[in-house]
Amino acid sequence: EMMLSSEDAAIVLDQAENIVAVNEKWQSLCGYSAKEALHHSTKILQGEMTNEEKARGFAQELRTLGEARTTLANYTREGEPFAHKLHATRFTDHRTGDVFFFTEGVEVKDAAIRRAIFKRGNAHRPSENLTFELRLVGLLSTVLGVAAGAAY
Repeated sequence: EMMLSSEDAAIVLDQAENIVAVNEKWQSLCGYSAKEALHHSTKILQGEMTNEEKARGFAQELRTLGEARTTLANYTREGEPFAHKLHATRFTDHRTGDVFFFTEGVEVKDAAIRRAIFKRGNAHRPSENLTFELRLVGLLSTVLGVAAGAAY
C-alpha cells in the first residue's frame, strides 16, 4: 500500500537489507528494472562519490531508531551520479512478524546541495574489485534474468 501511495521513488528492503520491491518512479530514477534490482542490496546504487560512512550511519540509525533521513551521492545503472535525498522507516508485518524498511527518495536538483554532496573530499572510494563485482552482478542479473518478486 505504501508503494502505491508514494509520489516519490520508493523501495522496500527485507530485514537482511535486500531489495524486495521497487516502484516505477524508483526504476525511472535509478535506471534499474525491478528484475535487475530485486534481491540485491542498495549498494548497486553506490559509487566513487558515495560517502560509505554516511550510508552506514543512515542504515544503523534506521535499524536502531526506526527512522532515518540523509542525502547521498548515488549512481544510476548507467553510472550517472545524482544527489539522492532519502527518508526511511522501519515497519513490521503484523501477520508474520517480519521486519521491512521502506525508503522514499527524490533527486536533489539544487546546485549548492549537489556541489556539497559530490565534493570528492566527502566520499570514500570503494575498492576497484568491489566496483567490478557490483557491475558484474548487475550484468549477470540482466543476462540471466535472475530475480523473482513483483514491482509495485
